[in-house]
Amino acid sequence: MKKLFMTVLLCLPFAFSALAENLVTNGTFDVPDADFGSESTETQWMGTGWTQWGGVFRQRWAARTAHAGGYFRGWSSGPDGGIYQNISNTGGQHTLAVWVRREPAFASLNSLEIKIEWMNASTNWVDATTVVYYNSLPADGLWHHIHVTATGTDASIAFIRPVLYCNWAAVGGSLAFDDMELYHGPYTGAPPRLVNRSVEFYPPNGLRG
Repeated sequence: MKKLFMTVLLCLPFAFSALAENLVTNGTFDVPDADFGSESTETQWMGTGWTQWGGVFRQRWAARTAHAGGYFRGWSSGPDGGIYQNISNTGGQHTLAVWVRREPAFASLNSLEIKIEWMNASTNWVDATTVVYYNSLPADGLWHHIHVTATGTDASIAFIRPVLYCNWAAVGGSLAFDDMELYHGPYTGAPPRLVNRSVEFYPPNGLRG
């Protein structure tokens, strides 16, 4: 009975994470769906709910789950890029988390930043930006869960802005990201899961990583 109780306690953070409301729009980067057959399609972020700049793209092989994911292109683009969206919000404690995967060939990572910004109704910055640097992310081709937690206190807060930013040298490989979430409260962890457990989904461009 004691072992069962301890198991339930250990699983509670994962359960709360799964039940937390995700405040971002299109955190899976799947919408709109496309064939991604050309670079012009990859650079098309219109309709995704995200604003992007620099060398950041979408592709099927960059997905951790479902049909598409985002990635920073290390072989031809740079030296930086990022994504963000403005979400109506009045402050308080929030956590931003995302899965990232750095290929071994993505050898020159200068900076990987996940951050939360606070804006007023005129989209001017208020409160301090909270940023966590993951510059030592392993280049092992595996998915890692990264996060940042911040608290907005300014009375004029009207928007919260989740941001993912990367700076690199064009050497090779990619740094992919997928399944981003923003929720109220502290970091609750990420439940372990086997992706594509049936081995049925095979992207048209082949497997990568």
